[in-house]
Amino acid sequence: NESDIFGFVRPVDVMGRISDSAQHLTAAWPDMEFYDRASESEHSGALLEVYIAHLGRAQPGDSYMICSGLRSANTHTRQLVHWILDPVSGKPWAAAIGVACRFNLKTRRLVKADDKTLKLLQSKICAGLNTA
Repeated sequence: NESDIFGFVRPVDVMGRISDSAQHLTAAWPDMEFYDRASESEHSGALLEVYIAHLGRAQPGDSYMICSGLRSANTHTRQLVHWILDPVSGKPWAAAIGVACRFNLKTRRLVKADDKTLKLLQSKICAGLNTA
């Protein structure tokens, strides 16, 4: 059950909806293969920080649409933006900005993007998200 005592989707479940859909944003991870099972891959993405703004109140069972984009990228991190929208009205229920990195699961260290990957990442940045 994802509702609070007032009948609205709880903030933790809003984060769950974003987390469940984050895999679709492959533009932020052109240097990773998502076809491998995680147990066989040495690298993964790691969320370092997230900011969530709750802008409306969805009720359990409400349809939602998640739109995501790459906001910025440098050699160490990538900033991703996710919007949870009411598909009927188009109004946002929540927005999240996540700071993520590529992470080596064996060495437990951040993996820096090389120049080729950084150029590719910067070509996939969505204009206008930096002002959101």
